[in-house]
Amino acid sequence: MMKIGLETRQKHPNVGKISTCRGCGAPILWLISPKDKLTPIDPAPTARGNLRIDLDYGVWLMILNFGEVPPEERYISHFATCPNAKEFRRG
Repeated sequence: MMKIGLETRQKHPNVGKISTCRGCGAPILWLISPKDKLTPIDPAPTARGNLRIDLDYGVWLMILNFGEVPPEERYISHFATCPNAKEFRRG
């Protein structure tokens, strides 16, 4: 279970939940970006991922030094993998 505080849960009620992408039907995990935005992340680790996630707090961080993060701990934004991502991008 994620250790997500009440304030975060009130602002982002879907954080830490898995749902289905409306564009392609793939599962997505909702996490918070460093800019406090809810972001869809592919829930399965991938060696080509550029994100590290903190499941205790429901946030993701950009990987700066790939040598410090093993492939099984790397994740990728669903915007990078969804064939219909352009439908959801905001101006």
